[in-house]
Amino acid sequence: MRRKISFKQVLVDLISIMPQIVNEFKDNIKYKRLVDFLNDIDYYNNEELPCPTSKQIEAEPRIKSYQLRKQFKEIYGYLFNYESDFQFYFRGSLDLIRMFQNRNLGRPKFH
Repeated sequence: MRRKISFKQVLVDLISIMPQIVNEFKDNIKYKRLVDFLNDIDYYNNEELPCPTSKQIEAEPRIKSYQLRKQFKEIYGYLFNYESDFQFYFRGSLDLIRMFQNRNLGRPKFH
């Protein structure tokens, strides 16, 4: 089943997991300019800074529109394709459990 997803949603999804994107694609020449641009500024954790538009991303690292969309689609498809070997790493999970236990809240309940 094919689902449509907006460019902005793909962008938000990818910048929300930027450390994993950098780790996975840092040595790939094809995506280097895009990954470097998105990694230079922490768009996700800075609420005062809006997400860049596709025009801004095209202008700064000088990636043509069709190439930009193709690269986003390829990266997104690779990460969220269940047939690929990529696995997400959730570093904060154990920290969150420890935080709950340290606050004497007992064992956290996940629904």
